[in-house]
Amino acid sequence: APSLSGYPPARRLATCPGNGWEYVDPTGKVQGPFSLEKMRLWHQHKFFYPALLMRCDSADDFVPFAELWPLGAPPFTIQVIRQPRLLG
Repeated sequence: APSLSGYPPARRLATCPGNGWEYVDPTGKVQGPFSLEKMRLWHQHKFFYPALLMRCDSADDFVPFAELWPLGAPPFTIQVIRQPRLLG
């Protein structure tokens, strides 16, 4: 069903995809897509910060890193919260 104008499509839980991860660097440039494995490694090295804009699929909107994960779920493991882009 089409979403009401002005309201973003519903966020939904999804399995972390193995590829397609992108983020917006401090200069505003989109970096990626990268593999889940590479993102996990960078996360272990504390490369990402809570406000960093990220998405796991080009069909999604960028959201802050801190908002990508279900409560209690370690980043880049099982699930990610996806925010589909508002079309039109």
